[in-house]
Amino acid sequence: MKFTDFSNTGGFPLDLDVLEWDRSGLWEALGGMYSGAGTTPLIIAGMHTGSPNGWVFVDSKLMPYYAPSFPPPLSLGSAYYIRVNKTANPATFEDSSVHNVLEVTYYADLIVASSSATPTDCYLYSSFKRWEEVVLGVRSKTGWYPIWSATTGSVVGSIIAKKDLIANTLQVQATIGVSATIFSPSDITTPVYRVIGATLPVELRPANNVPITLIRRYAGIPFVRDAAGVDNIHTINGEVQTSGDILFGFLRPAAGVSSYTVVMNQIIPLG
Repeated sequence: MKFTDFSNTGGFPLDLDVLEWDRSGLWEALGGMYSGAGTTPLIIAGMHTGSPNGWVFVDSKLMPYYAPSFPPPLSLGSAYYIRVNKTANPATFEDSSVHNVLEVTYYADLIVASSSATPTDCYLYSSFKRWEEVVLGVRSKTGWYPIWSATTGSVVGSIIAKKDLIANTLQVQATIGVSATIFSPSDITTPVYRVIGATLPVELRPANNVPITLIRRYAGIPFVRDAAGVDNIHTINGEVQTSGDILFGFLRPAAGVSSYTVVMNQIIPLG
C-alpha cells in the first residue's frame, strides 16, 4: 500500500498531488482486497435478516448500505436494485467558482423498480455476491444435510436442513406421512409430542427450544377430520430442541382415515 509519511516537522510541502497520491493508495488497496471478484458487486457485511444494514463494494468503492427494512415487499413485475447514492457539500474556489467537493459520501440503499430497464446508478440485487463466497471461497450457506428419512413403518418421509452461516439460522424442510396405527385411544383428548428419530447434528442445534409448524396441503386432497371431531387437521405443532431432537405433535385422524401427510419449510434461529 502506498502512503505519504507526514511524521516529520519543519513544514511539510503539502499540495493536491500529495493528497491525491494518498487517496489513490487507499482505493488501490481496497480494490486489491476484492480483486478476486472481478466486476462482480459484493456484499461485504450485513444485509440479512439478523443485520439489515451492511456494507457493499461496487463500482470500485466501499460504501455503507442502509436498509429501511429487509426484505421489502416485492410487487409483481418488479425487481430489487441496489442504488448507489452520492452526497457532497459545496466549496468556493479562489476564482469564485463553486464545486461540490467537500465531505463527499457514497452510500447504497435498496429500491424496487420495473425490471424492464435498470435505473440510473443501480445494480440488480441478484447480481451481488457475498465476498467471503467469491473472494475466499467460503460459502455463506451449507449444503443440505439429510436429517432423517424412512420409507417403511408408521411414520415415513424425509427431513433435510441447511444452515445459513451469516444469519446463524437453520432452514428445515420436511415431508412426513403419518399412519393412524401410531395413535392410542388417549391421543384423542391429549395429543403428545413424538420422537421419530430425527436428530440434528451438534453444529445445527439451536441455543433454545424452537416451536415449528407443519401444514397439510389441501389441493385435490379430501379434508381429514381429527379424531375428537373438533376440526379438520390443518397444522401440526412441533419443536426443535437444544438436544437436536425434532418432536412432532401429530393429531389422530378420525375413524376410517388410515394416514395423512404434512409438510414444512421453516427458518429457525440458532442463536
